[in-house]
Amino acid sequence: MSTARGFLGEGDVLFDVWDDDTQTWWNSWKPMGESSKFAIGAQSELKEKESRGRGTRGQLIASVALLKSPEIEVVLDEVNADNIKLAFMGTLASLTQGSGSIADQVITAKLGHWIPLGKRNFATAAFTVKSSDGVTTYALGTDYEVNYRLGMVRPLATGTIADAASLKVSGTYNAVSGSTVKGATKAQLRCRLLLDGRNLVDGSDAECEVFEAILAPEGEFDFKAEDFGSITLKGKLVTPVGKTSPFEVRFPELT
Repeated sequence: MSTARGFLGEGDVLFDVWDDDTQTWWNSWKPMGESSKFAIGAQSELKEKESRGRGTRGQLIASVALLKSPEIEVVLDEVNADNIKLAFMGTLASLTQGSGSIADQVITAKLGHWIPLGKRNFATAAFTVKSSDGVTTYALGTDYEVNYRLGMVRPLATGTIADAASLKVSGTYNAVSGSTVKGATKAQLRCRLLLDGRNLVDGSDAECEVFEAILAPEGEFDFKAEDFGSITLKGKLVTPVGKTSPFEVRFPELT
C-alpha cells in the first residue's frame, strides 16, 4: 500500500456513453484527450431541530446529516468534434461532398455580399462568372472575388456587375470530408467515467470509476477566446441498479 503523505495527480479520462437510439451503453472506454480537471464532491444535507421550550429556545436538540447525490466536474482541454458535441449537447454526423462541377449555375448579384454556390472547395482553374446571356466574362479581382474554400462569390461595387444582375457561374469542385455537430439536440449526457490516474508523489496508481453520471455543459464555449478553449461538464452521480455506491476510488498494487 502506498505510504505517500501527499497527493499530486495526473491521469487520463475515459467515457462510456449511453446511446439514446440503441438504448445501450458502448460497453467500451473512449479516451477524451487532454483533461485538466476531474473533481468529485461528496454532498450531505444537515437537518437540525431546535428547541422552542421555555428558556431553551434556539438550542439544538437533534441533528442528522443526510447524504445527497455527489457532484462531478470534468474539464476537457482537447477541442475536437467529439468533445464539441458534448459542449453543445449535440449529435455528430459526417460532412461529405463528392467531387464534381457546376455549369452556368445562375445566381443573383448583390454587390458587396458573398453568395453561396451550394458546393465548397472549388478549383481555381477554369472558374468563370459570366453575364446571363453568356456574352460577357467578368474579371476576377476587378468585378468579383471568390472564396474557393467556402464556395462563395462576391460581386464588387467597384466593378461592372450591376446590383441584382443575373449571373452564370461555372467551375469544378473537389471532394470534402469531415464532421458536423448538430447543436442542441440532446438535453443531457448520460455516461460512465473512468480516471486512469497516478500519484506523482510516489508513482502509485489511483483510479476513480463513476458508475453513472448525468452531465451537462457549464457556461459557453468561446470560439474567439483570448486563451486556449476548454469544455467544462458538470452534473450529478447516480447509483445504478446492481451497485451500492455511485462511484469508487481504487489504489491497485500490481504484483
